[in-house]
Amino acid sequence: MAVLMLPASAFAQRDAVSDLLAENAARERAESFLTEKGIAFERRSLLAERGGFGVSIHALIKPRLITEDSERITLVVAAPLGSIGKGARFGVEAALLFAERASRLGLPMDVRMALLADEAGELPADLRGEILLGSRDLADLYEDRERVAVVYLDLGDEARSPSIQHGAAGTLAPLGLLRPLTEAFAARGLVLPVAIPYNELYRLRLVAGPDPLAFLNGAGFQALLISNSALAERSRSSAPVSAEDFSAALYDFALSLSRSPAELDRRYTLFPLGFGIATIPEITSVALFLLAFAIGLAAILVYSITHRHLMIARGVVFLRRSWALGLFLAALFISLLSADFALSAAFRLFGAQAGGIGYGRAAVKLILALAAYLSFSPLLHRRPVPRRAHFYGAAAEIYFAAGVLVAAVIDFTFVPVFLWAFVLSVAVALIERPGIAFALATLAPLQIVGAAAAAAGSGDDRVALLLASNDPLLSLYLAFIILPFIFLFRRASALSVSRSGATHALRSRWARLLLLLGAALTAVVFAANETRAAAGAAEPVRVRLSETTGHGELAARMLRVTESDSPFLDRRSFVLKVEAEGRPSRIDLFLESGQPIPVYDSSVPFELSDDGLTASLRLSERPPQPLAVEFVLPRDLQAIVRARALYVRSPPSAPPRGDASDWALTVETNLEIGPGR
Repeated sequence: MAVLMLPASAFAQRDAVSDLLAENAARERAESFLTEKGIAFERRSLLAERGGFGVSIHALIKPRLITEDSERITLVVAAPLGSIGKGARFGVEAALLFAERASRLGLPMDVRMALLADEAGELPADLRGEILLGSRDLADLYEDRERVAVVYLDLGDEARSPSIQHGAAGTLAPLGLLRPLTEAFAARGLVLPVAIPYNELYRLRLVAGPDPLAFLNGAGFQALLISNSALAERSRSSAPVSAEDFSAALYDFALSLSRSPAELDRRYTLFPLGFGIATIPEITSVALFLLAFAIGLAAILVYSITHRHLMIARGVVFLRRSWALGLFLAALFISLLSADFALSAAFRLFGAQAGGIGYGRAAVKLILALAAYLSFSPLLHRRPVPRRAHFYGAAAEIYFAAGVLVAAVIDFTFVPVFLWAFVLSVAVALIERPGIAFALATLAPLQIVGAAAAAAGSGDDRVALLLASNDPLLSLYLAFIILPFIFLFRRASALSVSRSGATHALRSRWARLLLLLGAALTAVVFAANETRAAAGAAEPVRVRLSETTGHGELAARMLRVTESDSPFLDRRSFVLKVEAEGRPSRIDLFLESGQPIPVYDSSVPFELSDDGLTASLRLSERPPQPLAVEFVLPRDLQAIVRARALYVRSPPSAPPRGDASDWALTVETNLEIGPGR
């Protein structure tokens, strides 16, 4: 263990320089540890294929007993060598200890330990280039990726309350990977919960998931990511997990991992129940669907034998009054549009156009929509809208039953969620006691509320964009989702209506008025706070120094580009040397010419424009100083090298950045190359 403990000073400062030093120190320590343990490893430079300046470390451990099992799965335990702002020491230590244990004790499968370089970027999103270069290099090693399971450790310098991220980019890690991992950690007394236990969010792409997991899943791997929970990162109240215990649990997981990819279920459902999470495999969802269908069909047949005339009469009455469903939907749709209009008007009171999109705005919009809908209720009752409780119960039952059937056709992942709501709607329709009916109606949307809360906790704002959007089509979609739950509450309300109708109507009128005023006041206060916060928020600052902006001399001093060339036959080999003031986050190089540029060879990857007149040399962040790049062009080709350095930390000669927190500087300069320059 001693050889693994990196110096604390290597992680003390969290800027690009110290992150780079920490990554280099981690790589050196990893190589020393693997050499000491007699584990063969490979250094994989990312420069030639990916334009990265880091070097990944891979160790491939073969099973002790070699068999011809074509179904054998490969396990990859990966960790970034470095990270921006939070370090990566724990993941490196845990991966190395796992590799040592696997090498010493053996496993019935191929195991690869991969310490990945150039995974993160520090530039703002609008300037960021390609990241996850180590993961992309890892993906290039495998063609049959369905047979490769990846566990990615993104835990910073300490593991505090680690959790599993199991979905991204519309895909899920298979149940045969998720369940053994949680069970292996639980067997050693380590809690490893699922961060977002709502597969529906991933299936509907309402949560993007971490970047490494999104890439690995999108590339076809079976991948999981283990990271610290956001709450643990902020509070640091929980005790850290030791790397030794963590690696031992990973080894137990590898022993229990299914060797056959055919056994890996991707259409399972996770069902949070408060005291834990129920895992429902796809076959169980199918069985539940068939059971519910059989019970429902049997109930209808039995009821039709004894109460055939009553069932037909009620069915006819329901069909005659079914036009009211469209009226309720229209009222809810108008309420959502009215809430959008009222919220925008509240922002205009304080000089803001519309305000930002977030979960706060979504919550205020729903409160306004509910208040508006309840205000419309008396207008609905001027028409002969049915008020009998069984009508609303039947409408909710039919709605959720249709949802179950649609889910069974589209994706069985959604079947248990609709079954939950359907069973509760049946219970609400059968129960005549208003208190119990209200309680069951409250439980029906619990999964949706929990999913929205989990999405908000993840920091992903896609659910907020859906809820707070002023798009009429999205408002109509929301109305379809909310309407059956309103039917459940209307049934419970109809059961509790007092016989003293006048007093009840008066109380309802005052209650609706107070709710509407309270919602309007909430919208105004929210708009005022958001406008004040937006006024105090710093705008992104982007500074550009180049000849076109009148800073040609300053840019040439800050970014110096020189070249040397040597002709050979019909070609000319160039060596560019780029020296930048300070430490730029990234250096971009472009070759431009008035004629097509055939690049015969290059020390870094490149891309040609569609017209062939521009060649872009692909380089990652954190370049060395000075930077040297070689390439070969036609001997007689004249071209211009356009160099660009991007900074997020101000170099000495840069203009003052002031108090800007989101600040970036771009310095550009040009150099002519070729004969006759």
